[in-house]
Amino acid sequence: MENKKTSLANHAMTYGLYLGIVSIVLTVALFMTDLFLNQAVGMALILVSIGLLCWVFLDFRKKHNGGYMTFAEGFKLGLLVNIISGVIAAVFKAIYVAFIDPSIVQKTVDFAIEEAYKQQGDMPDEAVEIVEKMYGFIAGPTGSLIIGIVSALIFGAIISLILAAIFKKEQSMFDRSEIMEEAE
Repeated sequence: MENKKTSLANHAMTYGLYLGIVSIVLTVALFMTDLFLNQAVGMALILVSIGLLCWVFLDFRKKHNGGYMTFAEGFKLGLLVNIISGVIAAVFKAIYVAFIDPSIVQKTVDFAIEEAYKQQGDMPDEAVEIVEKMYGFIAGPTGSLIIGIVSALIFGAIISLILAAIFKKEQSMFDRSEIMEEAE
């Protein structure tokens, strides 16, 4: 079976869309079950995201790039997939908290205030107001959109650097199949 060469951008677009859809489904599930503030669930989702990205790298390398992938290709692929899926997820979350369930914002603010009281004990009213305003913006539509896109860029860059280094497999300059192709 011959490996089909696919453009990196097409592969990134396809899998970025898939991961964006997975993110939307998981976001809805977390919002509906009120698990969106659970840190353990958040860490599990990060691990799932990394696992899916590993699969994307392997799929690209094995099935669409002749069994090889340079570090640069891996980095670009990972970053593009994360940006595409991150933008999709951030736009959806902004729409969700703006129109579908605005109570998510208040739940986030209440959780932040509760956590601040646990850490600080008694707080002045001004501090509570600052926490309310800050987390109200962060959890709101605009904050969700900005933080989602910036997070996708930062997380995408970091994880893509790591995974590109792990999954790179560069073609040897002495690979016989390439020499045979050039001879033909």
